[in-house]
Amino acid sequence: SAQNSRFEGLESSCDGAFMVAPYGVDPVFKESTTLYNPILNDVDQVIVLEYHNCVGVDNPTYNRTVGAMTCNVEPYCFEQYNCGKVPFAFDAFPLLNKDPGFPVWFDINLGSQGSDKFFTYTKEGLFIDRQTEQITAELVIYNPQLRIFGYYLLRIFGNCIVKFSFNDGGSIKVRPAFAQFGVKTQIKTIRVELYNSNNDDVRFGLEIMLNLFVLILFLSMLHNIYLYHKEGKKWYTWMTQATHKCNLM
Repeated sequence: SAQNSRFEGLESSCDGAFMVAPYGVDPVFKESTTLYNPILNDVDQVIVLEYHNCVGVDNPTYNRTVGAMTCNVEPYCFEQYNCGKVPFAFDAFPLLNKDPGFPVWFDINLGSQGSDKFFTYTKEGLFIDRQTEQITAELVIYNPQLRIFGYYLLRIFGNCIVKFSFNDGGSIKVRPAFAQFGVKTQIKTIRVELYNSNNDDVRFGLEIMLNLFVLILFLSMLHNIYLYHKEGKKWYTWMTQATHKCNLM
């Protein structure tokens, strides 16, 4: 149609280099967020400079011209603040065997309320924005009934909405409600207890029997060495015989 032909020349993706510069807004210092703390927003903005200090930045950028505005006047460097003097929320740092990105770590010690508050921070801090190309979530979970630790990897490509469903058995199902590109998942499990079933108990009993058999053979070998030495022979010469070497091995 004529309406669709108007957009034929538009590119579907950005052909520039991926950016790893700080982005987002720190919601603690932004008045329109639920996490805003007015105590930290003093008139002279001394407190915010204590949390987001440009002194430690190598070659900080100041006095940028954006249109008719002059942004990032000292001490609000471009590496830490936007044009509104609001500090960025997320910084990129490298992780071993990972692509460059902006990791966010939810500590297990946060608890339910702490996790909700931290999630609100990522939401109000604009962790996911229009420039987001890929999101990877890695979870370590534990099933107390099966006594199994699980490692769960979720990788979202492009524009996607994902729904999680949990059942009583402990499994997690991921279903894309809307996906323009796709979702990839990977689950790995490891047992933290070696003996937690009837089959494991049988194996445990057999392992005890095997260890007792090895112990009896070892004691028998020591007894033979003692008898060999009692006959007036050098005890270490007993080990030079081929059959005895096999017993030692």
